[in-house]
Amino acid sequence: MSCVNRNLVALGLGYLSESTDFPSLLDQLIKILLEEKGSEKFASKYNVAIFIELESAALIFSAADVELIFVALKNVFQECTKENSPLLHGQCILSMTTVLLQAFEKVNEEELGVLFTEHIEFLLGLVNQTNNVNNIHIRSIAARCLTEIEICFPQILKNCVDSLYMAAVVETSIAHQCYMSLLALVISHSIADKINETSLWGKYPNTQWKSNFIQQEGDTLITGYTDLKEMVSFLVDQLPLCSTEGVAWITMQIIDMMLHKPDLQASAQVLKPLVLHFSNTYSTVAGHVVFLLEKHLGNLIFQEKDMIQLLQQLLLNSSHPSLSASTRLLYLDWLSDYLSRRPEKIASIQDVNFVLPGSFDGPETHLKKLKLLSSLLKNKKESSVPLLHALATLQKQMKCKSSIKLKSALIKVLYRYLCDHHNVDMSAEVPRILVAVTKEDISFVPFVLNFIHCVQDILPKSSVPSCLLTSLVMAFTQPDSAATLATFHFVLDIFLMAVTQDLCICQPKAILNYLMKYIVCEEVCGLLSWMLGHQILSLCFKLMSNYDTVVFFYELCEVLKMFMANSEDVDLLDRAHIYHSLLVSLSNKKIY
Repeated sequence: MSCVNRNLVALGLGYLSESTDFPSLLDQLIKILLEEKGSEKFASKYNVAIFIELESAALIFSAADVELIFVALKNVFQECTKENSPLLHGQCILSMTTVLLQAFEKVNEEELGVLFTEHIEFLLGLVNQTNNVNNIHIRSIAARCLTEIEICFPQILKNCVDSLYMAAVVETSIAHQCYMSLLALVISHSIADKINETSLWGKYPNTQWKSNFIQQEGDTLITGYTDLKEMVSFLVDQLPLCSTEGVAWITMQIIDMMLHKPDLQASAQVLKPLVLHFSNTYSTVAGHVVFLLEKHLGNLIFQEKDMIQLLQQLLLNSSHPSLSASTRLLYLDWLSDYLSRRPEKIASIQDVNFVLPGSFDGPETHLKKLKLLSSLLKNKKESSVPLLHALATLQKQMKCKSSIKLKSALIKVLYRYLCDHHNVDMSAEVPRILVAVTKEDISFVPFVLNFIHCVQDILPKSSVPSCLLTSLVMAFTQPDSAATLATFHFVLDIFLMAVTQDLCICQPKAILNYLMKYIVCEEVCGLLSWMLGHQILSLCFKLMSNYDTVVFFYELCEVLKMFMANSEDVDLLDRAHIYHSLLVSLSNKKIY
């Protein structure tokens, strides 16, 4: 209830937070909505309607709850008609739509069928009141609600295409953009073949239309190419009247139409003005429109100079200091996608400074930029030097403030480096960097071990995994090792992986001597946890199983003896005794 209470307080309804459960809270909200009429009550009713929209998922438990909310909100809606309060008017429609859509997650769709049909017909009736200057705001909200319903239940409004088209043609108020957006979505869904009767919840309501605004089955729909082309032409002609956001939405629907109906692509050039208008801009929405046009329609619209201009704009905006980090990340994603589809354009990028990480770039930006830099320098001579130099800021950040995101970014970047540039220099530098970072921050071990597994899978002939693991074993068996008892489980993970490798990588004597001196000695052994003790004994058993024990017989015996002498855990004592008996009484072959 904490989030619910915060919303109540923010909307001036804090006195309702005393309600102990959601049903009683809903009763209180309905009571406020059904209070006596009067303009002084509008503010509280408006806030209640907003709260119902925000918390509809928590307030609904049955179809009866939905009907109760609908009755209350319709009553308020009728009040608004007399009192001329468009804000509350529109909020009632929004709340009703949200409640209805949320109800499909909890209530059987058969129980909502009649109410759902009536609500859609009610919204369509409002939309059909074209050029009514008294309800422009309400009609805009109604069109947006229908758009949301069509998104949740694709093709639910497919029988309304012609009527919506006529309404959009006639409408001349500022509601025109909402009509256009709804029309574009419905047309796009209507000509798609594979989205019929699907929804976010896996449910699809059974609707029985009564409104004249909706064509019945068997009536003429926009199956003909001529009608469809006329509607698309109308949408394109009206784009200059829309905001940037409206243009972006409608353009995306037109792109979908052209992908579903390839015949429409013959007229793709009508979208060329959008490329010219939106190319040189810092607007993310406008940039996305141009990117989608290039991605899906490509050579139908773009000439070579347009391709180069788009590339330059993506490079500029992906590193522009005045743009937010999230915006730069978007442009980096689009730039990476663009270059992956058009690798021939990489040669036209002469200056890679655009993708070099900055001092204030976060882990995600570092990761994307360095991955992109790696792909730009792929197959180029002496690429290792600039790539490794570009890691400097990321490594510096890790020294100041190590975090999971930073560790993950470094591992992913080095993995990409190794895959893209598997040469002698990179094969030597990557293990060195990873060992140095691990020695400074031992919690980096899980990331390094995962890196080893990945490289072994992708590059089975690479010497990097063995070199890296050998260096790690050597680093953490030295007297100056930074490991403590609290962090020893990380070191043990290294030893357990090494024990599955060659003898020269594992170095059993060095590992066992380290255990004798620092772990199973009298001062420390009694402090070992049950789990850590069993992991150490598992390491001993793997050494006995995987190698000839003659090489390290004395050291292994001493570790097991010290366990038996210093451990106070009965399970550990029994297991150590069994392994010691096996070691001294059985041959290596019998252990298998």
